[in-house]
Amino acid sequence: METVKQGHLSPKKEERTSIEELNKKLVRFAVEQVWNNGNYSVIDEIVSNDFIIHSSHTDKKVHGPQGARQFLTSLRAAFPDIKFTILDQVAEGNKIVTHWIAEGTHQGRYERIAPTGKHFKVTAVDINYIKNGKFTECWTNMDELGLLQQLGIWNNNEPEENAELRSAWDQIAEGYNQFVTDTEIWLANEALKRVGLQAGQSFLDVAAGCGGLSLPAARLGAKVLATDWSSEMIRLFGMRVRKEGLSNAKGQVMDGHHLELEDNLFDVSGSQFGVMLLPDLPKALKEMVRVTKPGGKVLLVAYGNPEKIDFLNFFIKALQYVTPHFPGLPDDPPPLEFQLADPAVLHQRLVDAGLKNVKVETVTEKLEFNSGQQFWDWTLNGNPIVGHVLSELNITDEQVKIIKQRLEQMIRERAGTNSAALLIDPVNIGFGTKEIVEYDPGNL
Repeated sequence: METVKQGHLSPKKEERTSIEELNKKLVRFAVEQVWNNGNYSVIDEIVSNDFIIHSSHTDKKVHGPQGARQFLTSLRAAFPDIKFTILDQVAEGNKIVTHWIAEGTHQGRYERIAPTGKHFKVTAVDINYIKNGKFTECWTNMDELGLLQQLGIWNNNEPEENAELRSAWDQIAEGYNQFVTDTEIWLANEALKRVGLQAGQSFLDVAAGCGGLSLPAARLGAKVLATDWSSEMIRLFGMRVRKEGLSNAKGQVMDGHHLELEDNLFDVSGSQFGVMLLPDLPKALKEMVRVTKPGGKVLLVAYGNPEKIDFLNFFIKALQYVTPHFPGLPDDPPPLEFQLADPAVLHQRLVDAGLKNVKVETVTEKLEFNSGQQFWDWTLNGNPIVGHVLSELNITDEQVKIIKQRLEQMIRERAGTNSAALLIDPVNIGFGTKEIVEYDPGNL
């Protein structure tokens, strides 16, 4: 066989095999030392300055050793126990194809997804290019859909309208956190008094938003788990928890229809303006009862009679000022927001869920607004339905200005000589006890 001199495009077979084996070995070294062990000190030795990663699930590119280091740091922050295992490798020249599997636990923020605490196991294929003993380029294709499904973010069986609702709540989460959450605290404390939540007890908040009910519970000293199907809401709740130093509270992305929790875990399970919005309310209530300890309490806070809700009537009147044809709320059936407006209906729902000693009390929530703009921000970011209504009515930017002006006038009229307008709303607080089933050996 003729020996090919160095510098020719095609080295002889023995040299080509040696290069390919060395390149596969380098990939294995990188996976074990850098990806699995977090030994970032070797990155500069094995990654070229013009290195780039192309990923199938994001438009973001990773550039150079520093970019690789930042990428891996953020990945391990999201999945601290992540482990990669190579299943197969094929090499040709400077190109190495690696089939690998990764598994770990979602304990930190990943992309826009708040920690779910869930374990995952996914496969992927990388195509790496290596030159002079350094990685120059990587094309990676991971089972991102499988990851999202295992983290509970994507469900193939989820109705399309539920997926759309998740997205809608994600989109208003920042505004909800800024304008709405703090206005829920007084009512939350009133509700928690009625179930007698105490320090050291375990408390579950379903459809928690950014923590309007969870934060007061944590401040009382309860051990709090806040759940919501909006990952953005849970992310913002986590920021509030860290800011206040509440080590007894954590958030987890979870669908209220399917609580991924064991039976009989919590002393109190509750929801404020959350579960009342879920499409399958009976199912969500039964889930809350299931995870509550026998003898524990289940709490539900929901809006009362919409005709007496000041903020709702203010908004409808302002909207009708520019669109006189807008009929207001439908009443048969009512929107989900008011499916529990009748105290008798709320009472029956709690009984149907299996609770005993059910009580429903109607209290008056008081909201203060200093301006029409503040009212607009609070309303627009309080529920995605507001933006949906504006879109359905084809409200223009000019009409929005007129609506805000009308709201300002209404707020000033209500305030009178005071600096803020006081708007009142009836709110139903329902609660009951999970039955303790007595042991009867005669039934065995």
